Amino acid sequence: MRKYRFLIIAVVFSLMPLMAFAQDLLVYYVVGNVTYTPNGTSAPLVMNSRIASTVEINIPADSRVELLDVTNAKRIILITQGKGTVSVWSKNKANTVTDVPQQYVQYVLNQMGNQQLTALKQHSRDSEQVSDLLKSIEEDD
Repeated sequence: MRKYRFLIIAVVFSLMPLMAFAQDLLVYYVVGNVTYTPNGTSAPLVMNSRIASTVEINIPADSRVELLDVTNAKRIILITQGKGTVSVWSKNKANTVTDVPQQYVQYVLNQMGNQQLTALKQHSRDSEQVSDLLKSIEEDD
C-alpha cells in the first residue's frame, strides 16, 4: 500500500509542471470568417469560446482574432493569415502577445459572463439583429 501511495504522489508531482504550462484561452474578439478545428472538423470560431493553444485556427485575409490567456494573463492578437496553432503563431512577430494585469483578466471574464452583452457584440455587424436585441433587453428591464 505504501508503494502505491508513493507512486501516486510521484506521478502527481511529475505532472504539475505540465499543468503550469497549460493555457486556457478565451476568444474575446473575432473579425472575419475565422474557423478552428477542435475535434478534427472545422467550425466557426466565435467570441466567448475556450480553446487550447494546440488547436489549429484558420485566419483568412483581412481577419483577426484576439484571445485572452487566462492562465498566464496575456492578450494575444493574431492577424497572420493562414492555418496554424496559437502556440506557433504567438512567436510570429506579425502577431502581438502582451502581458495584462490579473484585474483585466477578471474584468474580461466578468464581461463574457454577461450573455446579453456578448450576444450584442457577436451580432454587431447586423444592425437589425442589434436593434432587436436592444429592444428585448429594454423590455426585460
